[in-house]
Amino acid sequence: MARVPTLQTNVSPTIGPSLTSGVRSTPDAFGASVGRGVEQLGATGAQVASNFADQQIQEQQKDNIRENKLAQIQLNRELSAIEQEYKNLNGEDAVKRLEEFQVRMVETKDGIFGELSNEKVSEMFGIDSAGASLGTDNRMQSHQRTQRDVAEAAASEAVINEANDRAINAYEDIEEVSLAAEQARIGASDKAILDGLGQEAAGSLGAEAGGKTVLGSIQTSVADGNIGHAQTLFDEFTEAGILEGEDKTRARLTINSAIGIKRHKRTAEARDIITAIDNGDVVRTPQELENIIKDLRSGGTDSELDAANDLERKVEAQNLTQTVLQTTPLSDQERFLEELEAIGG
Repeated sequence: MARVPTLQTNVSPTIGPSLTSGVRSTPDAFGASVGRGVEQLGATGAQVASNFADQQIQEQQKDNIRENKLAQIQLNRELSAIEQEYKNLNGEDAVKRLEEFQVRMVETKDGIFGELSNEKVSEMFGIDSAGASLGTDNRMQSHQRTQRDVAEAAASEAVINEANDRAINAYEDIEEVSLAAEQARIGASDKAILDGLGQEAAGSLGAEAGGKTVLGSIQTSVADGNIGHAQTLFDEFTEAGILEGEDKTRARLTINSAIGIKRHKRTAEARDIITAIDNGDVVRTPQELENIIKDLRSGGTDSELDAANDLERKVEAQNLTQTVLQTTPLSDQERFLEELEAIGG
């Protein structure tokens, strides 16, 4: 029976010819075989070293990515805090202090850079953090622009308020009121332009502000009881084209209302004096009574003229009574008083 060869399952690499192969080796053949074995071992070692190096590189890359991510989180957190602090500033404060917060941003980023472990992480951090820094800076600049508009609008509003106060405090000086109206006009026009309105709209709003300033001076004059000067202001600034539209209407109503109230007071005063005279009270001097009657007649309304006539008759009757009582014998005074009462004196 023929012998069946079997496969070896546990073969170790050999250097040189097998001692059991039955092949007789020459020295050259043996050397070549040894060389091939050494080469095989060298290749295996190099592959192992290469695999280990690759693994180390991959681990380092993971560490770099993780460190960069943590650095980004820290940067975003600190930039967010700086941004929020800046956005809490308003008006002129925000306008003036932007550079201060931009410096803080740079210092924060540089501080994190200095804590990174290697150049590769620093490179990754520099690239990835650029967007966050730029976004924060853009938002802060936007807040500054908004607050600059707010500050400028507030300044324009302050100009208008100052003009109104100026006109009210100096309402008796027509020239001063005119200067205040011009100041208000300029302030309102500037504010309108800051609000993004066109020149035409700005001009319209400026003119309206000037009219309101004049209206304030008229209202103050009326409140002080100087209705005549209020009328002068009305006529002066209406003719100049400064007091127009709704403000002109309100000024006219203010003056007319004051005139109506004054007329009512004068008429009521005259009636009270007549009642007092009937009661035998002396409430005014002859000169005061004459002035009251004159004022009533100057008013020109029917109610004022009626009151003036009634008061005048009452004063004349009172004067006549006093004259008669002073010159008539006592025996005739009773008859005189009865006749006077009969005719309504």
